[in-house]
Parts: sequence; structure tokens; C-alpha cells
Amino acid sequence: MTGERTSAIVRAISRMRDQLHEPLTLIDIAQTEHFSPFHFHRVFREITTVTPARFLAALRMAEARRLLVHSQLTVAEVSTEVGYRSTGTFTTQFTRLVGIPPERFRRVARALPDRPVASLLLAARSVLRPQQWARVLVRPENCDPQTLLFVHCRPVRGDRTQHHNWTSGTGQVLLPIDTLPFPGEYQAQVIAIAPSATPTEALVNHAAGSYLVGTARFRSPLHGPSNRQVTVPLRQPLSIDPPPLSVAPVRLLADLANRFAPAKITPNTAHAHF
Repeated sequence: MTGERTSAIVRAISRMRDQLHEPLTLIDIAQTEHFSPFHFHRVFREITTVTPARFLAALRMAEARRLLVHSQLTVAEVSTEVGYRSTGTFTTQFTRLVGIPPERFRRVARALPDRPVASLLLAARSVLRPQQWARVLVRPENCDPQTLLFVHCRPVRGDRTQHHNWTSGTGQVLLPIDTLPFPGEYQAQVIAIAPSATPTEALVNHAAGSYLVGTARFRSPLHGPSNRQVTVPLRQPLSIDPPPLSVAPVRLLADLANRFAPAKITPNTAHAHF
């Protein structure tokens, strides 16, 4: 039964991807798989960890990000392409889920370096040296030393649209104490960009094989230092995974590239912990 339900949700997500430009409703999608809206909503959230509406919005924003980078369409035209009748509503939703307005995302993402991550890391090795101490150490499992890692840590019951509390590094990543504002249960999310992939392939195109993902829950220590290690298994993204949307990794990589460009500019670290 679980396999059948998962297959139904995969088909529903495939329909979402194929019809992003249409005004899909929960009832439309549920009826396709012969679910009642209530049952579909419950099963969808159980399998994907997010609601159907949130997943559809994530797919729309991911496609909007791609169009902003690779096309000359205006924001209004992109809005229409991904199913929004109101440019204002689209801009508000994009800003909430991605972290900055569409036009600013276009500028930041187009500043990404067009070269493999491994070559970028070679130049930035001293900047990405891992910290020596933190209350919690997030250690991705089976990770290539030349992989570029991004980690986001948020309270399990917190806002899923947070765009701060990101850190980056290679091989191992420490979550500094200032990313854990209070004791309790947290979720660490890892994005690992393959050494041979370019930042755009992984963070904008979501190209197959360009990145791995992983999540793990843990409890923040109550008091004092602990150097607790949290192991996060990494895997290929699945069709039931919402695409990563936050601008933070894009901005961090664009800023890192600017640091090592021939004409250096002052980087905006966007709460980075290099």
C-alpha cells in the first residue's frame, strides 16, 4: 500500500511539473489519483514532508529561477510562464520562498562562476578552512573532499522559509553556536555540489548528478560546549523532494567567486561562516 501511495504522489508531482503554467487546484490533482482532497493532502504531506500547495509553489519558483537566469523574459512574463495571473503575487511569493525579489535574484545568479566547483575551491581553500570548534558539528556521510557543502539549520517547528543560518565548507561543516538560538529540536539540511558541476548546474538548473542532498534531526545541547557530531547521509535528490530555493547558497558562491576574480569587490557574506 505504501508503494502504491508513493507512486500516486510521484504521478501527481509529475502532473504539477507538466502544468506549472495552469491554475491547478488541490481538487484537480487529488481527483487525478482518485483521492479525496483531505486524504490526498494528508498522504502528500506524509511522503514529501510539505503540503501540495507548498510543493507546487516550490516547483513554480524553481522554474522561475531558471527562466530568470537563462532567458530575457521580464518578471511579468516569467510570472505568467509559471502560472501566476498577478505579477505582484508572484513577486511576493518569490521573495518569501527564495529570499530576494526576482530581479535581484537574476543579478546575483548571473554572477555565478561558469567553472567547476573543484577549480573554485582550489582558489578559495584558505577561506573555506573549517572552524575548530562549535557546539554542533554536522558531518555529511561519504563526502568527496572536493565537494562544496552548504548546511542550513532551522528549528523543526520553525519557519521553513528562513534564509539565514547557512554555513559552507568542504569535507566537514561546523554549525557555529550563533546559528542555534535556543535549545530544542533542529533539522540540518545539506546541499553537496559535485566537484565537476558548475554552480549554475547545481543551484539553478538542478541538473541530475550535480548535487546531493541530506537531512537529519538533532537536539541542541542545553548548556555549555559539547562538540556534538550529527551525521547526515547524502543521496541523490528524488522526485518527491522539493527543490532547494533559498538564495543563500547562490549568493555565497557568487560572493566567493567575486573574492577571487581579477577585479575584487567587497563581498556581501549573507551570514556566511567561512
